[in-house]
Amino acid sequence: MSQPLHFRPLPPLLICANLQRDELDVDTPGRCDDSLDQCRLLLAHWRQHHWPVLHLKRIARAAWFDPALASSDWLDAFRPLPGELTFEHALPSAFSSSRFADYMRNVRPEISVFAGLSLDQTILSSAIDGFHRGFRHQIVADAVDTGRQPSASRDMLVTVLGSYGSTIRASGLMTPGARVTAGDSRK
Repeated sequence: MSQPLHFRPLPPLLICANLQRDELDVDTPGRCDDSLDQCRLLLAHWRQHHWPVLHLKRIARAAWFDPALASSDWLDAFRPLPGELTFEHALPSAFSSSRFADYMRNVRPEISVFAGLSLDQTILSSAIDGFHRGFRHQIVADAVDTGRQPSASRDMLVTVLGSYGSTIRASGLMTPGARVTAGDSRK
């Protein structure tokens, strides 16, 4: 008699949004340091477990027209490693990249975890767009930031995004035995 097949659930998908130099406000250096520290810890945790990592890069202007191309480059600590996928998107939602939309539709991750910068644009619009496409997302409340908006705006946006997914703290994802599920809302 044969044994039933047991499948392990797919690991959560970490989506690192717009961890680029031009997302930081040069007028207030250090404003996003706490969020970036949490992003750094999450990314290290995902890489250590060999879980899938996607990197989003906003290219609002065509690269050949941008004289300050280096400013849209990755922050040094967040450069994608070989084997990690990178998706460039011109509009705020990552789903504006046909490659990203196809990837998400074909892979159908059980849960996606958003961290990074551009909370007020890329993370907000991608989470709402993904919600309407049937995807479940977690927003890591202490690993997202707007880069240029006051922290009160960040807190309000995280609260709004709770209507389109759930929010969690980075520590809730990195504790031994923690399981990310769509119903979690660990603050």
